[in-house]
Amino acid sequence: YLDGNNFPTLSANMFSGLPNVHILDLWNSQIQTVHASVFNPMPRINYLGLSGNLIQNLPSNLFSPLPDLQTLNLNQNQIQTLPFNVFSTLSKLQQLDLYGNRIQTLPVNVFS
Repeated sequence: YLDGNNFPTLSANMFSGLPNVHILDLWNSQIQTVHASVFNPMPRINYLGLSGNLIQNLPSNLFSPLPDLQTLNLNQNQIQTLPFNVFSTLSKLQQLDLYGNRIQTLPVNVFS
């Protein structure tokens, strides 16, 4: 758990060398920018918590390196739109929390 820190940017190599992490919680960490490949070195994550941050945009392939992801918490951010197919690779996803964002419309294939 790394919640409550000050990580304005999740950079590409931030989590390199951590391939066995299963739970990553970055709640309330002042995150504004998320690099598209930040989670590439962490393929075993099954819980990802990014709630309570300042995220406005998600890269379209952000979650593709996370085949085991079951719970994704993105609540209480500032997300306005979701990229086309952003969740399409998450075949094991069971819980998705987008509460408290500014999403007004969803792309037709956001989940497929």
